[in-house]
Amino acid sequence: LLPEVVLNTPAEMLGNDTSSAIQAGVIHLFADALRGAITDYRQSSPQAQILITGGDAECWQPSIPGSFYQPHLLLRGFYLWIQGGVLP
Repeated sequence: LLPEVVLNTPAEMLGNDTSSAIQAGVIHLFADALRGAITDYRQSSPQAQILITGGDAECWQPSIPGSFYQPHLLLRGFYLWIQGGVLP
């Protein structure tokens, strides 16, 4: 069986052992898929901003040019809603 791997942004494109190779492969595969989806989306909405949020967002954000990392987007939204404000 393959080892469980913690996802972190890999330092290199190719790993030098099983864990780092899996990590690099998963990160680069999903980053390429995200870039492709964002490229397609920007054709119909060129002014859209890309917010990256969620548990592994820090891994993906450096791979997505022009994106913004917002680690607590949901909590920030709830706070603004409770305060009667609106999201920017």
